[in-house]
Amino acid sequence: MSILLAAFGAIGGDKIQLSGVAVLSTGNGSQTATYTLESDGDVVTATTDGGSVDAGDWIDPKAAAPSDYEVQATLNAGTLTSGTTGSWLALSSNRSWTLTRATVGTATQVDLTIEIRRGSGAVLASANVTLDAERLA
Repeated sequence: MSILLAAFGAIGGDKIQLSGVAVLSTGNGSQTATYTLESDGDVVTATTDGGSVDAGDWIDPKAAAPSDYEVQATLNAGTLTSGTTGSWLALSSNRSWTLTRATVGTATQVDLTIEIRRGSGAVLASANVTLDAERLA
């Protein structure tokens, strides 16, 4: 995972932040790369062989009300295996975007823009997320 950029916004005492990441899953067997914003405020990345990694917090303090916020993913390139794009979704539930490569071959890549807002307000933070999955054998 590599950090590409960070965006911050603040409402009241809540600080909303996202960091751009590249999640790469490569190896033998089916490979999956996942990016998740959790309802408890965590950002989690996961790969087939690397497991889940806490990549930070999207809200600070985490004791704030994550359910007051919404996320939207915009698909810039590629095709997701799962995850909703183009709609604002409440962060009262975990929201994940996943790419899986089940057949041997060249890496498959997805490029997303993730945005967070409070209610129907202005976007407070955005970041680019790249998911890569490559099955070697």
